[in-house]
Amino acid sequence: MKANKALLPFGDYKLITYQYIKLSKIFKKVFISIKDFQQDSILSALQDDLSKYNLENPPIDVDSIDFIVEKSNIFAPIVGILNSFDVTNIDKLFFISCDCPLVKLKTFQILSNNSDDYDVTYAKDSTKTHPLVAVWSAKTKEKLKEAIEMNNFKIMELLEHFYTKSIYFDKLEFFNLNTKSDYKKALKLLE
Repeated sequence: MKANKALLPFGDYKLITYQYIKLSKIFKKVFISIKDFQQDSILSALQDDLSKYNLENPPIDVDSIDFIVEKSNIFAPIVGILNSFDVTNIDKLFFISCDCPLVKLKTFQILSNNSDDYDVTYAKDSTKTHPLVAVWSAKTKEKLKEAIEMNNFKIMELLEHFYTKSIYFDKLEFFNLNTKSDYKKALKLLE
């Protein structure tokens, strides 16, 4: 799908707003990691979502949203992961891609609660692993830097160098919006 998935309508909001509100229910701090050229459109979508509903008590305050702006011209998840650690100086961060809206809150909690001793604690289902629905430790920074310097952006290969734990969940949670057909199916699942 060529469209910016974060800006797709999903339920009452754009997908980015939907995910932010959902994650804010269980995490004290939610960051949005974006490329610098996306910041204006994402912020505008968040503002539009909240203003059009004239909510007296909006679920989020747009001014309190923290963006992690990435200036690299490399489009790879490991660049965003490394940049997030560099910007936040937080030891453990939970990552989820915006286009995976069906992950349950309980899944986030289970992964987070089982991440203490691991470099990466990630979800898996009966057919795939999901290292972008995962808790990553700042201990991974050096290997992330090395991989980027070597132009090796294969996240599954990188996981082999870390102490990891995978936890099994239902496949439906990781339904990804890669095509228009996927998007339409996700909207039906949301109902």
